[in-house]
Amino acid sequence: MGRRGWVFGISLIRAVPTEIEEAAAIDGASRLGVFFRVVNPLSCPGVVTVGILGFIARIRPGHPGRGSRLSENAARNRCFERFRRAATP
Repeated sequence: MGRRGWVFGISLIRAVPTEIEEAAAIDGASRLGVFFRVVNPLSCPGVVTVGILGFIARIRPGHPGRGSRLSENAARNRCFERFRRAATP
């Protein structure tokens, strides 16, 4: 996940209402228990969605990351291959 993905992931975790966390704490859950039994299950679908969308954006050609370099290299190689064919007698 990129920087934006982490920002979205953290905001999803913070979006869990504090009343639910307080209710779990009143019921006797520790801070770690509140995170793993309440916050994590509620925010997990959003975090997984951000991860999947980040992965798709990363492998998609034209993305500012690695995908665009791959497509640029492929286009450049095709262009030079045409010039090499034309230059050979």
